[in-house]
Amino acid sequence: MATLPGSWASVKPFQFYLLALVVVGFAAAYLSRTKKIDPALNSKNPAFSTYISGHSSGVVARDAGIRIQLATAYFDSLHPQEIPKDLFDIEPEVDGKLHWVDASTLEFKPNQWLPTGTEFQVRFHLGKLMKVQEDFSDFVFSFQTIPQSFEMTEPLMEAIDPTSLIYQRISGEFASADVELPQTIESIFSATHEGKNIKVKWEHLPDNRSHRFTLDSLIRKETETTVRIAWNGENAGVEKSGEKEITIPALGDFKVMAALVADGEDQHISVRFSDPLLPDQNLEGLIYLNNMGQNEFRFTIDRNEVRVYPQSHITGTHVLRVETGIQNIMGFKMPKVFEAQLSFADVLPGV
Repeated sequence: MATLPGSWASVKPFQFYLLALVVVGFAAAYLSRTKKIDPALNSKNPAFSTYISGHSSGVVARDAGIRIQLATAYFDSLHPQEIPKDLFDIEPEVDGKLHWVDASTLEFKPNQWLPTGTEFQVRFHLGKLMKVQEDFSDFVFSFQTIPQSFEMTEPLMEAIDPTSLIYQRISGEFASADVELPQTIESIFSATHEGKNIKVKWEHLPDNRSHRFTLDSLIRKETETTVRIAWNGENAGVEKSGEKEITIPALGDFKVMAALVADGEDQHISVRFSDPLLPDQNLEGLIYLNNMGQNEFRFTIDRNEVRVYPQSHITGTHVLRVETGIQNIMGFKMPKVFEAQLSFADVLPGV
């Protein structure tokens, strides 16, 4: 009797039998877990191009309809055709309505948004719509919805009234990878100031992916305080959470709060201060990168923010320096120099 190579050769008959049972059982369990999508997908069969020219595929938004585009018009615009029943089987099961988009395109529109990050299999019963050979009676394809995730831009803090620094406003954007209901966004997001809940004002953009928030009338005190923003994705079916702490400096503490790089065609550095700035001051030589000339930038001032635009695109790592001569709206100069190391993205050459 021939022996198998390696460690298999030394396995006794009973041990081999037991091990075989374990392997078979594991394989069966694995297949039962992964049997979401029928392995007999035939959407890549080029012979179907006689009947079907396109369909939903890849990764799609959860509010998208599921579409099939026929290779030829099924009817003319003057004589719409009724849709046969049960043309689509979808796994996992989805409730919705089927309609003609145009003379050659069918769309199944779910009654509710699809669950996030889920793979679906669709069996389109082509044979119920038109006469075809038996091998083409069912067209099977799959697609997946976008896995949901969240990201918050760096919040901007500014004085509500530039002539009075007592009341502050914090604003930012909370973005979702895929569409999300406004009420869901609001339920996963919270903010506190010194441990007390803050009312969050929302502006939900029509794309249902961009959600702007504002925390209003935060009192700037004689001592430094902290605002805590937190989110927990559980209500959105996302096993992720995050938080951000924002310092409200003490009254009279004029300083740089953050320096951020905005890469892209309009590359610039956003320098954010604790106080609104004197709008018409000359910033030349007061904000610069250590290893570059001090006259190689132009500046714009918008309340608490200075945008620093280089004359040419910057790459690599550089140290930003902000000098003490900068004045706030009251004419007081910043008492301490600020330095921060910034990273600028490399730009790939155009092709």
